[in-house]
Amino acid sequence: MSEVTELDQVAKFINGFAFKPIDWGSTGRKIIRIQNLTNPTKSYNRTTRVVPDKYIVRKGDILVSWSATLDVFEWVDEEEALLNQHIFKAELDDALIDRDYFKFALQFSIEKMTQFTHGSTMKHIVRKDFLKHKIPLPVLEEQKRIVGILTTANKLVQMRQQAIQSLDIHSRSVFLEMFGDPVSNPMNWDKKQLSEFGQIITGNTPSRANDNNYSSRHIEWIKTDNIKEDELYVTEATEFLSEEGLRSARYVTSGAVLIACIAGSANSIGRAAMTNRKVSFNQQINAIQPNDHVNPLFLYWLIKLSKSYILSHATSGMKKILTKGALQKVAMILPPIYLQNEFARKAEMTEQVKRKMLTQSSELETQFKALMQEVFIS
Repeated sequence: MSEVTELDQVAKFINGFAFKPIDWGSTGRKIIRIQNLTNPTKSYNRTTRVVPDKYIVRKGDILVSWSATLDVFEWVDEEEALLNQHIFKAELDDALIDRDYFKFALQFSIEKMTQFTHGSTMKHIVRKDFLKHKIPLPVLEEQKRIVGILTTANKLVQMRQQAIQSLDIHSRSVFLEMFGDPVSNPMNWDKKQLSEFGQIITGNTPSRANDNNYSSRHIEWIKTDNIKEDELYVTEATEFLSEEGLRSARYVTSGAVLIACIAGSANSIGRAAMTNRKVSFNQQINAIQPNDHVNPLFLYWLIKLSKSYILSHATSGMKKILTKGALQKVAMILPPIYLQNEFARKAEMTEQVKRKMLTQSSELETQFKALMQEVFIS
């Protein structure tokens, strides 16, 4: 049976420096913020401020974001950088723990601790709880054997996810080949306001004061969380309306396109998903129920590839909102229906393959999580 130890017994965790806006500039070393770890395309603030060496990050260093986004990263940049607050740098004891085993252990520990995180909207890990979290610590030779198994399983998951992404790229390429860029419109298609594409409906919330509105699972009540960037159809709702609730709700049938128009992040506005069933939805969503001149799958991809353009029609200010009135006035290309249908036929064939791959990916992820559980449950 493996020895069990606390995280702070195998590594020292250094919290980043609290840089202030006055420290930011365009020269000097990069400041690593959480957004730079989650999205490598995000630009870096730089600083010429001199800080203690413990805040310097070098290639290969393991970083843990412990606020808002909870995850483990490895710094792969050749350029030295500086660590911002809300990120730990882990300095591990190589004599006790293998680097890759340590990363897998951290990933599992964070996932387990997520259920105990603090904060309703901005999740964060309490340092003392994190440091005292226990992990199995077999001998180094056994750690390396475990790493080999977990790495193989994880690569299978990643390869399947990459294959799924390639299918989306294929559908995107087919769309652009047939219709060109939908915003710049190099093929000079007729453009119509979205109000001419079909009926636009803003969702709502039946009264919470009447418990009967939510007393049974008669119909799903969709929220923006059910509109995923990489999924064609809205996911299953976590909340439902009764028959009575539906009478005061707004709904669409299969073949509608739901668009997130109010969201916590501006980047989420314009995110779209189709319906393959009758659903109701809340006021953060505008839906388009296409008319006979618009193919639903064509409309979905049109919205998906025009997201930035659609976002430009949202209100300015701290919290962007895409109102029904603004959405109705967005002018989009509208090629002949027979070409829309031709594209939809090709895209649906790709979606069928993607659905099979998503099922396989889910199974692989379940197997990987089971392996992680078997290894790290002490």
